[in-house]
Amino acid sequence: MNPVSSYSSANLTVANAVHRNLNSMLGALQRLSTGKRINRGSDDPAGLIAANVIKSQIATREALQRSTLRVSGLVDVADGGLAEVSRLTSEIRGNLITAASSTTTDAERAALQLEIDGAIDAIDLVGKTTYNGSPVFSGKTINVNLRPDYYAWDQLHLPEIDSETLGDEEGVLADLRSGGRYDLASGDLASALKALDAVQSRTIYARAEYRAFDRYSHDSIYESLANQEIQLTSIYSEIMDADYGSETSELTRSAILAHSSLIAYQSLVAVANTQASLLDALFDLNRR
Repeated sequence: MNPVSSYSSANLTVANAVHRNLNSMLGALQRLSTGKRINRGSDDPAGLIAANVIKSQIATREALQRSTLRVSGLVDVADGGLAEVSRLTSEIRGNLITAASSTTTDAERAALQLEIDGAIDAIDLVGKTTYNGSPVFSGKTINVNLRPDYYAWDQLHLPEIDSETLGDEEGVLADLRSGGRYDLASGDLASALKALDAVQSRTIYARAEYRAFDRYSHDSIYESLANQEIQLTSIYSEIMDADYGSETSELTRSAILAHSSLIAYQSLVAVANTQASLLDALFDLNRR
C-alpha cells in the first residue's frame, strides 16, 4: 500500500471525525442554550411541521378563551342590570300595594307616584347600559363563537329594557308613570300590578337564560378549551423542548470524542512531520 495514500486517507477520516464531533458538541450547546430540540428545519422537518400545526391550534384556543371571557363580562354586566331592574320593580310593587291601602292619604299617594316615576326612569337608564361600546339590552340575538369550528355558533338573546316596551299586550311599564293609564291617580291598581307582573316575569326569565348560558354553555366550553390548551401545550413541549439530561450527556460525549479525534489528528500531523523530516534527511544524504 502506498504510505502517502494511506496517510491521506487516515488524515481525511480523522479530520471528518473532528468536524463531526465538534458539530455535535455545538448542536448540543445550542439546544441547551435555547431549550429547544428543534432550532432549524433540518433538525427535524416532520417534527417542525407538526409543532407549527399544534402551535396554531394553541393560538386558536387562546383566542377563544379570550372571547369567552369577553362574553362572560357581557353576561355579568347584563345580569347585574337585570338584577337592578328586579330590585326597582319590587320597589314599584311595594308602592302600588301601599297606595292600595285605604289609610294612605292623597299626598302620600302623590309621593309614592313620584317614587314610581323615579324607579321607571332608573330602569330606562339601565336599558341604556353598554359593554365595549355596544348596547347590552338591544332586544337582539347575537351569535357567539366559542368553539374552534368557525361555524359552530351559540346564540345569546339580549333582552330589551325600555319602559315603553317592557310588559305585554295588557300593559307596559310606562303605563304606571304619572299620566299613564295605570298611574295611582287612575285607581286601577289591579291592572297596574298585572302589567308589573309581566315586567317581572320577563326580567326573571332573562336572568335565568343568562345564568344558564353562562353555566352550561360558556363555563363548560371555557373549561374544555383550557384543558385542550394544556394537552396541546404538553404535546408541543414533547416535540420541541430539549431533554436537558440527554443533551448534557450528548455534550459530554461529543466533547470527549472531539478531544480524542483532535489528539488523533495532532498525532497524524506529528507523524507526517516526522516522515517529512526523515525524507529531507535522506535527500540530503543522497545529495552528498
